[in-house]
Parts: sequence; structure tokens; C-alpha cells
Amino acid sequence: MYKFLVVDDEEDIREIIQMSLEEEFDCEIDIAEDGLDAFLKAKENFYDLMTVDFAMPYLNGVDFVEALKNKENKCKKSGILMISGRIDEVDNYGNLLFFEKPFNIRKIVSFAKYLLKK
Repeated sequence: MYKFLVVDDEEDIREIIQMSLEEEFDCEIDIAEDGLDAFLKAKENFYDLMTVDFAMPYLNGVDFVEALKNKENKCKKSGILMISGRIDEVDNYGNLLFFEKPFNIRKIVSFAKYLLKK
């Protein structure tokens, strides 16, 4: 069974992603409403995959990912899919996969499957 973390400050986005992942995978899903909540959960749990919003309160998506890389936690090797409603503000952030809102949920599920096979 996979364990996923869905991070977004918009409830409807969290619900769409959660329902879609649950339909495709045998998984347990934790939810975080902001980057700080996500970071605290990632310190205590391992996640096979995380979907992370770019623009969130307290800790944005990129800062959350950087904090994961630089702090002791269980998720340094987790797959990460970054989602942004403001893709024009996104620079090149290395190996992060970015999806623009509104997104095609089938693409997110497909990339999730790809990352989980790596």
C-alpha cells in the first residue's frame, strides 16, 4: 500500500486529487492545507508521493521541498508533483514536475504512476 501526501490550500483541489489517487492506487492519503503543516507531517511520516501546491501560506511549495532536502526527515526521496496556478512565476526548480492549474487530473495520475515505478 502506498502512502501519499496531498498539499494544497484549496479544499476542492485537495478533494479532486485525493479522490483520483484513491481510484487508481491502493493507498493511504494524508492532507495538509499549507506548507508548514506538510513539513510537520513529512518529518514524522514517509510518503511515496506528494502533490504540492506552489503558492501556499506559511511555507510555499518550493520552500517546503527545499526544507525537506535540508532537514532530517523521512521524505528526502519521495516523488513530488508541484502544482501551480501561477506557472509564469515558476523558475527552473531542478527535477520538480510542475502542473499548471487548471490541471488535467489524468496527467497527474500518469506521472504519479511513473514516479512510483522509478
